[in-house]
Amino acid sequence: AQQHAKLAGLIERTDGAWRITGSGGAHLTRCLPGSPTTIFVTPEGCALWAMAEDMASVVDHGSVRLLLTSPPYSLNTKKSYGNEDAGDYVDWLCRIVEALMPVMAADGSIVLNLGDAWTRGSPTVSLYQERTIIALQDRLGLHLCQKLMWHNPSAMPVPSNWVGVERIRLKNAVEMLWWLSPSERPYSDNRSILEPYSDAMRSLIARGGSTPARKPSGHAQREGSFSVDNGGSIASNLFRIANTGDQAYARSCRDAGLPVHPARMPAELARKAVSFLSREGEIVADPFGGSGTTARAAQDLGRRWITTEACREYIEGARTRFAA
Repeated sequence: AQQHAKLAGLIERTDGAWRITGSGGAHLTRCLPGSPTTIFVTPEGCALWAMAEDMASVVDHGSVRLLLTSPPYSLNTKKSYGNEDAGDYVDWLCRIVEALMPVMAADGSIVLNLGDAWTRGSPTVSLYQERTIIALQDRLGLHLCQKLMWHNPSAMPVPSNWVGVERIRLKNAVEMLWWLSPSERPYSDNRSILEPYSDAMRSLIARGGSTPARKPSGHAQREGSFSVDNGGSIASNLFRIANTGDQAYARSCRDAGLPVHPARMPAELARKAVSFLSREGEIVADPFGGSGTTARAAQDLGRRWITTEACREYIEGARTRFAA
């Protein structure tokens, strides 16, 4: 495959590594399969220049509590970081997850952040996400624990043709976080991501809770319900987090002459998932490391971490998140 790409003018040999040429779509130095290389380490973690599936060769089996990652989405437009066509996506992602299954704890969690893809030339949405999740269950026996959703209020009005020009669709502002596990009961604790009480709820607690009542839904409410201060409200499965505030990373990349990763997970979203689905000292893994958001969140929260990224320039950019 490498020789074919060379003959096609898609890659060139530079400083001992194969680099994608302009004809290949981006000037990013991609790793060689089966050759993971350590780029930087901290006392808590390790960042490797490697293919996602090669993580399995360097991580102890059964040691990963949480695999939190945002794989390249199935998009009609090719991105610099590499993404599969919709027709190949299901098989591609299933192969990678299968390769990583041995490193997962028996009651560990896999969280995949996936976004919508639109059918080429049509104002209709691809079902690649649903097909992928069904395939992961059918082929690998993974359980869908819950559908978590990320609402990005700062999302751009895309796809522009259907949203901004013809005005026949609404802007996409929600992405899925598919929470999967080999176990029906993976480790999780919703007390770790409690939301602040509203003023009304604080007043209710101060009054000693609610009076007896039957709700329109049919649920009976006992006297004194909601009288205990549990430290906060249980979070919903919809996280409203603007994808802004990452200027320091972008500035550091530009100062170092590095490309800024175009698809970055918000730090707060990563922190919520890490807090909810792992404990201090446990291992959090991200096989599509990108800009290093998951790794940085894991370290900040006292977890150990490992990340792999196929593009050298992106993992060098991720290193800036850990600069003193």
